[in-house]
Amino acid sequence: MSKSLKTLQTLSKIGKVVSNIIFIFSMIGAIISVISVTTMASMQKLEIEGQTVVDAVESMGTNFVTTVFLLIATGITCTAIAVLSKLAVNYFTNELDDGTPFTYSGAKELLRLGILSIAIPAAASTIIGIAYLITKSFWPALSDEIMIGEPISIGFGIVLIIMSLVFKHGAELEEKLKIDI
Repeated sequence: MSKSLKTLQTLSKIGKVVSNIIFIFSMIGAIISVISVTTMASMQKLEIEGQTVVDAVESMGTNFVTTVFLLIATGITCTAIAVLSKLAVNYFTNELDDGTPFTYSGAKELLRLGILSIAIPAAASTIIGIAYLITKSFWPALSDEIMIGEPISIGFGIVLIIMSLVFKHGAELEEKLKIDI
């Protein structure tokens, strides 16, 4: 195995570990968001020492609807990141099994990951934006200062797409070498 291929394989191992960690933490974030929204919704009328959960949240400087909305948005974002990180784990696992990133199947899988790295965050942001507009129409108290960001950069998806083309070209060159020999 060449030194550069060994480096690529080491980076793939690191990528797999990091992707697994991101998957675990994003799943935890999504689960905590669901539990928090469920808890807050079911306990909003509960009074403790004459103060409801809504009063307690609003005494911290934000309104209840905004807090619940942000928890829902966080859950959607965490879910999107979990899906992408799991796809990355699958890519790195397959790449390590192949022993090289220069395969047609690996290039195709990386292209798919690149496209989904753009599409999934865009879809999550769109869903959150639509939910914001709907929520705002029913509860005008929803804050106008909510920032809905993109969980993963579009640039990252473009880089993955370009890398997939480089890896496909490498697979083509490897195939040509086998034919010429």
